Amino acid sequence: MATPGELVAAVAEALGIPLATVVEHDRNLVVAGLRTKGGRGRSAPQTTPRDLAHLLAAILGSELIQHSVHSVRRYEVTVPAVSQSSPQLFAGSGIEELESLPKRHSFLDALEALAAAMTGGSVAAGTGSKAPATGMSSVEIGVLSPGTLADIRLAGLTRRDVRSVRYLLPDPFDGEHAPGTAELKAWEARIKQLRVDSYVKVYRSLDEEALFRLATRLRVKGGRMAAGPSSALARPRADRSILKGRR
Repeated sequence: MATPGELVAAVAEALGIPLATVVEHDRNLVVAGLRTKGGRGRSAPQTTPRDLAHLLAAILGSELIQHSVHSVRRYEVTVPAVSQSSPQLFAGSGIEELESLPKRHSFLDALEALAAAMTGGSVAAGTGSKAPATGMSSVEIGVLSPGTLADIRLAGLTRRDVRSVRYLLPDPFDGEHAPGTAELKAWEARIKQLRVDSYVKVYRSLDEEALFRLATRLRVKGGRMAAGPSSALARPRADRSILKGRR
């Protein structure tokens, strides 16, 4: 378990970024109702894998700290880009939390499932950069800023294969039937609301060293993080800096 303060400290330490930066992102999420909140001290709430997913998406997807909430809102409506992903998505990966996701899920849903798996679920965080329970030796999460594109790549799984899933904003032409005029107008309005115009794009990624380090720190705080009511798993349907930037 981890309190909000412990979560913020663990993320800052594991990713090698200033604590003040993570605190500001966390504060923005609290104000927007995107992080579990409660009392202080002994009455402080326990954070959930969804809270961690929101915080990581805010950090990776925000060009500026004040963009935290907008980044989370963008990535919570993404869907797998089937033509740019592994055909089976996460099926057969050996990671139960990811395998249980519906075919149409968001990047945040997958990030939440991975967080749950790595902090006490089907992926046991080892002392090194490998998960002994699944044999997974490589995992990378990448997010484009300020655009809307995210990747999750797993390698070294039980069958030594690779799972790579790319997430983009939904396209009305992905369905079996051509969209109607009303559907197209609604989609265009939504895209306009989520679009961030910039001539500079940065692709930030986290590798297995950062993620296993983070998982280990959160497990030390008391074991598996609680799966709160917002969890996708409950719904029916350094030290060098590990934060990498590529233009």
